[in-house]
Amino acid sequence: MPSGGAIEHALADLLPPVLFAGSAAFAPFRLMSFSLIAVQRWSKLRPDIPAVYLIDHRPITALPKVPVIGPGIARLRREPEIVKRLHDQGYEVHVWTVDEEEDVELCVNLGVEAIISNKPREVRALLGEIN
Repeated sequence: MPSGGAIEHALADLLPPVLFAGSAAFAPFRLMSFSLIAVQRWSKLRPDIPAVYLIDHRPITALPKVPVIGPGIARLRREPEIVKRLHDQGYEVHVWTVDEEEDVELCVNLGVEAIISNKPREVRALLGEIN
């Protein structure tokens, strides 16, 4: 259901004026959406907070010009080469939702910039062991 930007504006108003400066991969917070309009709107409202355009079955041959793309872990398992293809097109890759050890290892081996998880403590511990 389209919100006309109400959701993005409300969220932007709730957050401090400057939350983060630096690489999107290290941001403590990011907006993630399947809606390109929401991602573009957020990037204009809050350029200091990364926006991730989530893709699931969308072909990567005609992706929009946004800095960060977010494939799901199921797609990465099916198409591990997608990470290199996205990197070759200039995108950062933030993968969702990575909760299992073998998936964390896959993401690390493929060189993704960020892992989105429902189990951040466990994933951080695994990353400490892997690196």
